[in-house]
Amino acid sequence: MNDRVTAAEKRISDLEDSRNEENCTVQTLLKQVSTLAVRVDMLEARSRMNNIRIIGLKEGMEVDNLMGLLDRLFRYILDLEESDTTPEVERAHRALRPRPNPEDPPRMVVVRLLRWRDKLKLLMAAKKKGSLSWDGQPFYIRQDLTSEVRRQRAEYNEIIEELKKQGVRVGVLYPARLVATIDRKKCIFETPEEARRGLSRLLQKTRASVPDSAT
Repeated sequence: MNDRVTAAEKRISDLEDSRNEENCTVQTLLKQVSTLAVRVDMLEARSRMNNIRIIGLKEGMEVDNLMGLLDRLFRYILDLEESDTTPEVERAHRALRPRPNPEDPPRMVVVRLLRWRDKLKLLMAAKKKGSLSWDGQPFYIRQDLTSEVRRQRAEYNEIIEELKKQGVRVGVLYPARLVATIDRKKCIFETPEEARRGLSRLLQKTRASVPDSAT
Protein backbone atom coordinates (compact mmCIF):
# COMPACT_ATOMS: atom_id res chain seq x y z
CA MET A 1 0.00 0.00 0.00
CA ASN A 2 2.74 2.42 0.96
CA ASP A 3 4.55 1.65 -2.29
CA ARG A 4 1.46 2.53 -4.32
CA VAL A 5 0.99 5.81 -2.46
CA THR A 6 4.64 6.69 -2.92
CA ALA A 7 4.44 5.91 -6.64
CA ALA A 8 1.29 8.03 -7.02
CA GLU A 9 2.90 10.94 -5.19
CA LYS A 10 5.93 10.67 -7.45
CA ARG A 11 3.76 10.74 -10.58
CA ILE A 12 1.92 13.80 -9.26
CA SER A 13 5.22 15.50 -8.46
CA ASP A 14 6.56 14.68 -11.93
CA LEU A 15 3.40 16.09 -13.55
CA GLU A 16 3.69 19.30 -11.52
CA ASP A 17 7.34 19.67 -12.48
CA SER A 18 6.45 19.09 -16.12
CA ARG A 19 3.67 21.69 -15.96
CA ASN A 20 6.01 24.22 -14.34
CA GLU A 21 8.57 23.63 -17.08
CA GLU A 22 5.88 24.09 -19.74
CA ASN A 23 4.73 27.33 -18.09
CA CYS A 24 8.30 28.62 -18.07
CA THR A 25 8.67 27.69 -21.75
CA VAL A 26 5.42 29.48 -22.64
CA GLN A 27 6.48 32.62 -20.76
CA THR A 28 9.86 32.58 -22.50
CA LEU A 29 8.20 32.20 -25.91
CA LEU A 30 5.76 35.04 -25.16
CA LYS A 31 8.65 37.33 -24.25
CA GLN A 32 10.47 36.39 -27.45
CA VAL A 33 7.35 37.07 -29.53
CA SER A 34 6.92 40.47 -27.85
CA THR A 35 10.57 41.35 -28.48
CA LEU A 36 10.32 40.29 -32.12
CA ALA A 37 7.12 42.32 -32.58
CA VAL A 38 8.88 45.44 -31.28
CA ARG A 39 11.83 44.84 -33.60
CA VAL A 40 9.55 44.32 -36.61
CA ASP A 41 7.70 47.56 -35.83
CA MET A 42 11.02 49.41 -35.52
CA LEU A 43 12.17 48.06 -38.89
CA GLU A 44 8.85 49.01 -40.47
CA ALA A 45 9.05 52.50 -38.98
CA ARG A 46 12.59 52.89 -40.31
CA SER A 47 11.46 51.83 -43.78
CA ARG A 48 8.78 54.58 -43.67
CA MET A 49 11.13 57.27 -42.36
CA ASN A 50 11.08 59.24 -45.64
CA ASN A 51 7.36 58.70 -46.30
CA ILE A 52 4.39 61.03 -46.13
CA ARG A 53 0.68 60.40 -46.62
CA ILE A 54 -1.47 62.81 -48.59
CA ILE A 55 -5.11 62.47 -47.60
CA GLY A 56 -8.08 63.93 -49.46
CA LEU A 57 -6.87 64.24 -53.07
CA LYS A 58 -9.74 63.38 -55.40
CA GLU A 59 -9.53 60.12 -57.31
CA GLY A 60 -8.34 60.61 -60.89
CA MET A 61 -6.85 64.02 -60.19
CA GLU A 62 -3.43 62.72 -61.22
CA VAL A 63 -4.65 61.65 -64.72
CA ASP A 64 -1.99 58.91 -64.97
CA ASN A 65 0.75 61.38 -64.00
CA LEU A 66 1.03 61.28 -60.23
CA MET A 67 4.59 62.63 -60.25
CA GLY A 68 3.47 65.72 -62.16
CA LEU A 69 0.67 66.33 -59.67
CA LEU A 70 3.05 65.95 -56.73
CA ASP A 71 5.45 68.46 -58.30
CA ARG A 72 2.64 71.04 -58.48
CA LEU A 73 1.44 70.23 -54.96
CA PHE A 74 4.92 70.63 -53.50
CA ARG A 75 5.34 74.00 -55.20
CA TYR A 76 2.04 75.12 -53.68
CA ILE A 77 2.90 73.87 -50.18
CA LEU A 78 6.46 75.24 -50.17
CA ASP A 79 5.61 78.47 -52.06
CA LEU A 80 8.17 77.67 -54.76
CA GLU A 81 8.65 79.50 -58.04
CA GLU A 82 8.49 77.63 -61.34
CA SER A 83 12.27 77.73 -61.61
CA ASP A 84 12.79 76.28 -58.12
CA THR A 85 13.59 72.62 -57.57
CA THR A 86 10.98 70.54 -55.77
CA PRO A 87 11.72 67.65 -53.39
CA GLU A 88 12.72 64.49 -55.23
CA VAL A 89 10.27 61.61 -55.06
CA GLU A 90 11.56 58.05 -55.04
CA ARG A 91 8.12 56.51 -55.58
CA ALA A 92 4.46 57.28 -55.00
CA HIS A 93 1.14 55.46 -55.30
CA ARG A 94 -2.44 55.46 -54.14
CA ALA A 95 -3.29 53.14 -51.26
CA LEU A 96 -3.26 49.56 -52.54
CA ARG A 97 -6.97 48.80 -52.46
CA PRO A 98 -9.82 48.93 -54.99
CA ARG A 99 -10.82 52.36 -56.28
CA PRO A 100 -13.71 53.63 -54.10
CA ASN A 101 -17.14 54.71 -55.27
CA PRO A 102 -17.49 58.43 -56.13
CA GLU A 103 -19.38 59.12 -52.90
CA ASP A 104 -16.70 57.47 -50.72
CA PRO A 105 -13.47 59.10 -49.45
CA PRO A 106 -10.56 58.90 -51.92
CA ARG A 107 -7.59 56.63 -51.32
CA MET A 108 -4.62 58.32 -49.71
CA VAL A 109 -1.42 58.87 -51.67
CA VAL A 110 1.73 57.38 -50.12
CA VAL A 111 4.90 59.23 -51.15
CA ARG A 112 8.47 58.12 -50.49
CA LEU A 113 10.83 61.08 -50.69
CA LEU A 114 14.48 60.68 -51.51
CA ARG A 115 15.60 62.80 -48.53
CA TRP A 116 14.35 62.79 -44.96
CA ARG A 117 14.88 66.54 -44.56
CA ASP A 118 12.50 67.16 -47.48
CA LYS A 119 9.81 65.26 -45.59
CA LEU A 120 10.32 67.51 -42.57
CA LYS A 121 10.29 70.58 -44.77
CA LEU A 122 6.93 69.60 -46.29
CA LEU A 123 5.35 68.71 -42.94
CA MET A 124 6.47 72.00 -41.37
CA ALA A 125 5.33 74.06 -44.38
CA ALA A 126 1.93 72.34 -44.38
CA LYS A 127 1.53 73.01 -40.66
CA LYS A 128 2.48 76.66 -41.15
CA LYS A 129 -0.13 77.12 -43.89
CA GLY A 130 -2.78 75.83 -41.54
CA SER A 131 -5.17 74.56 -44.21
CA LEU A 132 -4.45 73.09 -47.62
CA SER A 133 -6.77 72.81 -50.62
CA TRP A 134 -6.41 71.69 -54.22
CA ASP A 135 -9.01 71.98 -56.95
CA GLY A 136 -11.46 73.22 -54.34
CA GLN A 137 -10.97 70.24 -52.03
CA PRO A 138 -9.17 70.25 -48.66
CA PHE A 139 -6.33 67.80 -48.22
CA TYR A 140 -3.86 66.93 -45.48
CA ILE A 141 -0.26 65.79 -45.19
CA ARG A 142 0.69 63.37 -42.44
CA GLN A 143 3.62 61.18 -41.46
CA ASP A 144 3.38 57.59 -42.69
CA LEU A 145 3.18 55.91 -39.30
CA THR A 146 3.01 52.19 -38.57
CA SER A 147 -0.26 50.71 -37.32
CA GLU A 148 1.30 50.17 -33.87
CA VAL A 149 2.37 53.81 -33.56
CA ARG A 150 -1.09 54.96 -34.69
CA ARG A 151 -2.64 52.70 -32.05
CA GLN A 152 -0.38 54.13 -29.34
CA ARG A 153 -1.18 57.69 -30.40
CA ALA A 154 -4.91 56.99 -30.42
CA GLU A 155 -4.70 56.25 -26.69
CA TYR A 156 -4.09 59.98 -26.14
CA ASN A 157 -7.20 61.10 -28.07
CA GLU A 158 -9.44 61.52 -25.04
CA ILE A 159 -6.75 63.43 -23.13
CA ILE A 160 -6.01 65.69 -26.10
CA GLU A 161 -9.69 66.50 -26.59
CA GLU A 162 -10.08 67.44 -22.92
CA LEU A 163 -6.94 69.61 -22.91
CA LYS A 164 -8.05 71.48 -26.03
CA LYS A 165 -11.36 72.26 -24.34
CA GLN A 166 -9.35 73.86 -21.53
CA GLY A 167 -7.31 75.90 -23.99
CA VAL A 168 -4.08 73.96 -23.47
CA ARG A 169 -1.64 73.72 -26.36
CA VAL A 170 -1.05 70.05 -27.01
CA GLY A 171 0.61 67.78 -29.56
CA VAL A 172 2.15 64.35 -30.04
CA LEU A 173 5.87 63.75 -30.54
CA TYR A 174 7.25 60.76 -32.42
CA PRO A 175 6.62 58.00 -31.84
CA ALA A 176 3.89 58.43 -29.21
CA ARG A 177 4.69 61.01 -26.54
CA LEU A 178 2.30 63.73 -25.45
CA VAL A 179 3.56 67.30 -25.20
CA ALA A 180 1.49 69.99 -23.49
CA THR A 181 2.24 73.62 -22.67
CA ILE A 182 0.76 74.75 -19.36
CA ASP A 183 1.49 78.14 -17.85
CA ARG A 184 4.26 78.62 -20.46
CA LYS A 185 5.91 75.39 -19.33
CA LYS A 186 6.35 72.53 -21.81
CA CYS A 187 5.70 69.07 -20.37
CA ILE A 188 6.37 65.76 -22.12
CA PHE A 189 4.72 62.48 -21.10
CA GLU A 190 5.75 59.01 -22.21
CA THR A 191 2.44 57.19 -21.61
CA PRO A 192 -1.27 58.06 -21.33
CA GLU A 193 -1.24 57.04 -17.64
CA GLU A 194 1.70 59.34 -16.92
CA ALA A 195 -0.03 62.14 -18.83
CA ARG A 196 -3.28 61.80 -16.86
CA ARG A 197 -1.51 61.90 -13.50
CA GLY A 198 0.91 64.68 -14.37
CA LEU A 199 -1.57 66.92 -16.15
CA SER A 200 -4.13 66.57 -13.38
CA ARG A 201 -1.60 67.82 -10.82
CA LEU A 202 -0.36 70.63 -13.07
CA LEU A 203 -3.84 71.88 -13.93
CA GLN A 204 -4.90 71.84 -10.27
CA LYS A 205 -1.78 73.77 -9.33
CA THR A 206 -2.39 76.31 -12.11
CA ARG A 207 -6.01 76.86 -11.04
CA ALA A 208 -4.96 77.25 -7.40
CA SER A 209 -2.43 79.93 -8.34
CA VAL A 210 -5.02 82.05 -10.18
CA PRO A 211 -6.52 84.62 -7.77
CA ASP A 212 -10.29 84.89 -7.49
CA SER A 213 -11.82 87.84 -9.30
CA ALA A 214 -12.83 90.68 -7.11
CA THR A 215 -16.55 90.86 -6.51
